[in-house]
Amino acid sequence: MMETHFITDTDLVTFFTSLEKRGPVYMAVRDEQGTVRVKPSSEVGTYSYPGVRAFQPLKPFFFSALEEVAEYPSADKPLKEARPFTIVGAASCDLRAIEALDHVFLEGDFKDPFYEEK
Repeated sequence: MMETHFITDTDLVTFFTSLEKRGPVYMAVRDEQGTVRVKPSSEVGTYSYPGVRAFQPLKPFFFSALEEVAEYPSADKPLKEARPFTIVGAASCDLRAIEALDHVFLEGDFKDPFYEEK
């Protein structure tokens, strides 16, 4: 059985601040209507875990609605450098879905370079 550990509010703020140095941090929080949504940490005051999963899925973080894959008549164009990001408060079902996506897009004979960069 896993051990249970607790973190103080002060240490939690320090932890989130250190994550923001790596890249953007997104947090699952309740909005004014009580709906749990994922928002950038810059829009969140004091973080409080909402207790339920977010309304929107995490898929848009990994798949853009529009992706530039080539430019004519350019030769090989390097992929844009992706910054790492952190999602706080993701539901376990979303984490399992990301595992499945990783298996599909990162394992086997072909690795999807657009998924891999994210």
